[in-house]
Amino acid sequence: MHPNPTKRQELWQELSEFAASNNKTWLIAGDFNETRVRCERSSSCDATTRRSQNFNEWIEDLELIETKFSGPIHTWERGHSKETRRSARLDRALCNAEWGINFNVAKMKHLPALHSDHYPILISPNGFGPMLAITRPFKFQAAWLNHEQFQDFLCDKWNSYSMELTPFSRN
Repeated sequence: MHPNPTKRQELWQELSEFAASNNKTWLIAGDFNETRVRCERSSSCDATTRRSQNFNEWIEDLELIETKFSGPIHTWERGHSKETRRSARLDRALCNAEWGINFNVAKMKHLPALHSDHYPILISPNGFGPMLAITRPFKFQAAWLNHEQFQDFLCDKWNSYSMELTPFSRN
């Protein structure tokens, strides 16, 4: 979102109009340049508190749902010393109810920042559960028969599993 608060509100208005005219499943994610609550920023003033209230009102008016996340709470930081360091949770994912219902196990991770002052976000609509071994049926590719070393390869692999194989006849 735009760093200028006025421009952000213009975008929020456009998104409100989009939501009103599109009865579809949708999610918006990225740098909103706003926080929702005090603990999402390292420093505060009346202006940031007021902007947070406006941001929360916009979220509530659109009945948006925030995607659960893991990783650091603050997704943006700058400054190299204690005196100059600032941080905040500016990056998030918001969705409408339909998206939330369809992807009710969705999760977001805040990844380590490498070349930016923002932590990248990774969204998985299916969550981040343990990867299960997927058993897929073996698929034979007929093109393998055209490779000059295919028969030798197959015999070597087959024999390594201690099974007998009748050697292929070579043409």
